[in-house]
Amino acid sequence: MKFVTSYGPLVIIWICAAIILNLTKKKKNEKAANYFPEGMCIGLVLGNLIAVILDTDYIISSSLGFIIGMTFGMLIKRK
Repeated sequence: MKFVTSYGPLVIIWICAAIILNLTKKKKNEKAANYFPEGMCIGLVLGNLIAVILDTDYIISSSLGFIIGMTFGMLIKRK
């Protein structure tokens, strides 16, 4: 039971990330005009920063930061 409570949120987060990636898949010849990779990197850094400041679990904080950064990166369009 400890395994499920420890890694259950992480599995749910990665399943959500896979769904988001699948829904936003473009055709091979189209280029995505958003800040997707930059958002992921900034989200990972901010997630780890929050984990250090609040003394929480690194796995959950970095995963949440990754998904939040990825989402914001996809929402901001490049000009």
